Amino acid sequence: HGVYHTMGFEESTVFPALAAKPGPYLAGVTPPGSEEREAMLFARAFMLYHISPDLLMEDAPGIYAYLDLLVESAGDAAVVDDLYTRLE
Repeated sequence: HGVYHTMGFEESTVFPALAAKPGPYLAGVTPPGSEEREAMLFARAFMLYHISPDLLMEDAPGIYAYLDLLVESAGDAAVVDDLYTRLE
């Protein structure tokens, strides 16, 4: 959960909406109703982005696009939220 908390993603206005409807794969590895659900989902998606980007792109294209902006911009939550919002 390190990146999620240190880069301010708990303050994101975009990621919670994406996390509310993850694809079937991410939904299956993240317990529902957990207080840390978004942080856990972010961590799983971030890992998946690096080890199996095609699976993440197929499973949750919005989350893939969001993480791609994070990696490309090396920004924090505010930067990534702004970039993602501009793309919509």
